[in-house]
Amino acid sequence: MGRVSREIFKPGIDEDGVYLHVYNHCVEGVSREFPFGDVEKEKFLKHLKRTLMLYSIECLSAVVMSNHYHLILYVPKETFSLEEMAERIKKFKKGKIIATVHDIYTQRRHEMSNDLSSFMKELQQVYTCWYNKTRGYKRRGTLWEQRFKCTKLASLESLATCLQYVELNPVRAEIVSDPADYRFCTYGIWQQRGKHPFQKSFEKHMVSALKIYLKSENMSGLQAYFRERFAGIIAGEKGGDQVEVNLAVKNAGRKRNPLLQRSRFWIDSLVLGGRITLKEHAADFWGEERSLRKKFGRVYDEGGVEILSMRQLMVDVN
Repeated sequence: MGRVSREIFKPGIDEDGVYLHVYNHCVEGVSREFPFGDVEKEKFLKHLKRTLMLYSIECLSAVVMSNHYHLILYVPKETFSLEEMAERIKKFKKGKIIATVHDIYTQRRHEMSNDLSSFMKELQQVYTCWYNKTRGYKRRGTLWEQRFKCTKLASLESLATCLQYVELNPVRAEIVSDPADYRFCTYGIWQQRGKHPFQKSFEKHMVSALKIYLKSENMSGLQAYFRERFAGIIAGEKGGDQVEVNLAVKNAGRKRNPLLQRSRFWIDSLVLGGRITLKEHAADFWGEERSLRKKFGRVYDEGGVEILSMRQLMVDVN
């Protein structure tokens, strides 16, 4: 069977944009080794967010597993304007270059800013370079299967259903019992941090898709909807009857304790402590100048007690 033309995944004449489920596995040999640990998963999510800066493509959901990833993307028909592209290049390069609308690089970036193939090539290739360089052995070559796989979500119902399928991957893999506890999916990050990593895009598209089911047309309404939906789906897939499913949905509405949910801080932090203490440690670890640019994560703040986190992607300490 021949390859499907990528044209089907581009907005048609009557479409402002298209929703896509994009996914890919590691190459066969690496895939069986489950190469992605916590560091690799978090690095992929950070690289995804950074790559999106140069594209008008929007991400609604991302899940990174031990040997593959899933993305829910919105690809618009419109590219960035030349002015917007120049500003984004400047921000991407952290002010080290001044891009103008007359630059060839800016114009080329402007033309490809809504191109899915360019986006996926950049996402996968740059991540592969980082992965190869950071191995404890000499690794070369591609990390991913040759072509990413893609499914067009042609209705709002298919968008909502596919997003739930994607976010429930860690549960079905028996890594966690609740997707809120998985630190490398957008839903888990949202529940643990209190803010969705792609909040503006997620709220815009998902409120529109789920409007008739929401108690309030905002992030709070979406959070309540997904908590109940995930709880009901999980209870049902475990063999629960309707009474058990209804009870799981009811219990999902209870407020979660953020102190217990922010596992990324308790597990991944180099140092936990007060603001002054962390500033001193940051200066020792990164140097005075670099430490001034570092931000600390808020782990806990209640009754006058504040605990902050100094985090750094690191390999395991032997």
